Amino acid sequence: WNRSPAKMQPLVDLGAAPAVSVAAAVEASPVVLVNIDDYPSTRALFEAADIVEKLSGRVVVQLSTGTPQEAREFEE
Repeated sequence: WNRSPAKMQPLVDLGAAPAVSVAAAVEASPVVLVNIDDYPSTRALFEAADIVEKLSGRVVVQLSTGTPQEAREFEE
């Protein structure tokens, strides 16, 4: 899944499976890789009720820019 669907198209062309939403992307794998601007942007995506319940039991790999404190808070 990408916030800009056109940016995901080259990967789809190479065989990646597209996800139509954040929820669908989270459900598709036990490991969720996040590579967006910062922790507030990630929170905005993940705090929706339908996403929070789907994160249980999954590993979230956060590659966004942030402070150690933000990382600890996000883990909680």
